[in-house]
Amino acid sequence: MSSVFADTTYDANIVLPAELTVGVSYNLSTNTILALDVNRTFWSDYKNLDVRFDGAAPPSLNPRNYEDANIYRIGAQHNVGGGLTVRLGAYFDQSPIKDGYFAPETPRNDAIGFTAGGSYQVSKRLAVDVSFLYLRFDEFKGSYDFVGHDEDPSTSDSSFAGEYKSSVLAGGFGLNYKY
Repeated sequence: MSSVFADTTYDANIVLPAELTVGVSYNLSTNTILALDVNRTFWSDYKNLDVRFDGAAPPSLNPRNYEDANIYRIGAQHNVGGGLTVRLGAYFDQSPIKDGYFAPETPRNDAIGFTAGGSYQVSKRLAVDVSFLYLRFDEFKGSYDFVGHDEDPSTSDSSFAGEYKSSVLAGGFGLNYKY
């Protein structure tokens, strides 16, 4: 296989989907804000990931055929006082993947996320922010059945078939300085 790809270049394009987000917020009190939003991601625009090589290598034609999907979010922010603000949130992210089209380079299975964070106003000009995210993807058993060929899975010679169990735990830290 290395001789097919020796000293070659390739061309590939990924169409990034458009998004539409609608959100509202409501002041529950002078110190507390509740926010809701819905995000529609137009994944159906991402039809293929085709890689075309120069030279003797055959193209890699990879249909995606994703469906549009939604993300639902809720969050709250509360000003505790003394320069401290805390935040909590949660969201549900729907998967755009149809059966047989799972691929590791873009979206995956349904996910639920939880966020927490806060800000502390150290001085009139300096604030410190911290954030945490826990994201849990639904366990998923799937495959990509159309590797390098047309949309007939019987002609496929490989797949990303397997059971996928994923989660993310991420933290953030920021310093904000106003000039």
